[in-house]
Amino acid sequence: MNNFKKSILLFIVMGVVYLNLEIFMRAMRGDLFKAGFHDVKWISLAGWTSLWMFLIGGINGLFIGSLNEGTKKVPVPLWAQSLIGMLIIFLIEFFSGFILNVRLKLNIWSYKGWPLNIMGQITLLYIPLWFLMIPFVIWLDDIARHLLFQEKKPGTLVSFYKKLFKGQ
Repeated sequence: MNNFKKSILLFIVMGVVYLNLEIFMRAMRGDLFKAGFHDVKWISLAGWTSLWMFLIGGINGLFIGSLNEGTKKVPVPLWAQSLIGMLIIFLIEFFSGFILNVRLKLNIWSYKGWPLNIMGQITLLYIPLWFLMIPFVIWLDDIARHLLFQEKKPGTLVSFYKKLFKGQ
């Protein structure tokens, strides 16, 4: 299978995962109340998202998933990949928020009123979460490549986090 077809499949996988993570995160924060569903209890873990998040998640996933593809030839520690991935998420989230929310006025999300927000499109409070999420995204990319394209089977998710915390 050529690289373009692989990228399309990985984009779809990552977009779907991102949509679900978005729903989960909003459910955990109780954001459904902000959407006007005041009769829903927080414990219901109900959340919502936008299909634009599929596009944003697919782009994030492709970039972050490709971080360790080059490191198979030239090793880069997972902590460094996590820092780069954190920057990728920051930039993609900020610029997509600027385009979708500020320029097109779609109001998909807003961090106005949150501490450390930048133009209401992103909050720096999530930096530690993004850093810790990158090994999961890289592992997920490797699992998808193994299952879809019969590439080398990666280690366990736990092994990725061990590498992160050992500084490897």
